Amino acid sequence: MGAGGSETRAVLSAEDAAFAFGAILDALSHAVSPALIDAVGWDGLRDTVRGLPVDPGTGFGFELRLGESAASADVFVMLPRTGALAEHFIRHGEWAGEFGDRLAAIETGAPWSGILAVEYDVAAGPRGAPPGLFVRIRSDPDGTGAAEFPAAETVAKWLTGAVGWRLEDRERRALTRTFDAMSAAGVAVDCLGIMPGRPARAYKVNSRSLEPARALPVLEKLGWNGPVGAVTAFLSAFEGAFRTLRIAVGVTAEGVLPRVGLELFQGQAGSFRHPGAGPWGPFLARLCEHGLCRPEKRDGLMAWPGRELVFCGRKTFGLLTGVAHIKVSFEARDGGTVVEAKAYPVAGYLPFDAIEARIAAR
Repeated sequence: MGAGGSETRAVLSAEDAAFAFGAILDALSHAVSPALIDAVGWDGLRDTVRGLPVDPGTGFGFELRLGESAASADVFVMLPRTGALAEHFIRHGEWAGEFGDRLAAIETGAPWSGILAVEYDVAAGPRGAPPGLFVRIRSDPDGTGAAEFPAAETVAKWLTGAVGWRLEDRERRALTRTFDAMSAAGVAVDCLGIMPGRPARAYKVNSRSLEPARALPVLEKLGWNGPVGAVTAFLSAFEGAFRTLRIAVGVTAEGVLPRVGLELFQGQAGSFRHPGAGPWGPFLARLCEHGLCRPEKRDGLMAWPGRELVFCGRKTFGLLTGVAHIKVSFEARDGGTVVEAKAYPVAGYLPFDAIEARIAAR
């Protein structure tokens, strides 16, 4: 961003853009602690997304499992509506469905949609599996405040059709109940996602940001039947260690699944340009005390490049990096409760002049 708030956007040819993601991964692999992503982990990421073209302004990020010894990561990429990356999916696609056609017609076919993201299960998923697709719902679909929030069926039909699924009637009813329950609890749905590469068919429903004190009432409205005691104990133990949260639940034809994720933020839910890195040190230290984060991963995450990184290669570009959020998930399993923590560092790929303008504006 420049001093006046306008965005500087360089134009790359398709040939230039095609090299961007490989260059980004190579640069980050030298800057990120091997406790978070080791050489094998980077090889998996390169094999999965190195060939994707990335336009200036594209955001992406990683999913890191903080309690596991394995130093591998999943990756997600924000998908712009136009540009080399969008053109890649329109022309080549990665699903058996109509995603390319739907993306090409998104302005008329899904005017309620905001950010799109594709997510790859690199760490544990089968090699070559199709990525997941997530769509964020705009808070003001028509830009005037007059349009109604889209129905669950509207969003789900677009999403399922894009990956070659057909929305089942029981799924439609379950998703409608979930959307309605969140609305009744005073919070809107932020995004809906599906992971067609996974064996179990389920939808991912995320709320918008809310205060921590509202989490349990929202879960009650959803009819969530997971380990309430564990969530209550966590919120009490970590009171004041984060500022806002989003609730993430899985939904199948049978209803809301017993696993829940609390996506925790140090501020309002950010973006790759404003990731809200915030003071995560005390929170991560507390995670370690509760056995939810390995100390070497805490140290690696605190050393994550939280600054403008500028690399020179085929093209000069910069990365804005930071920790977007940390998710803590709860699930009753094998007679007990399993609690897991994941971190989501993000980055934005920007042309050098945009990075230079940010520095000059300080």
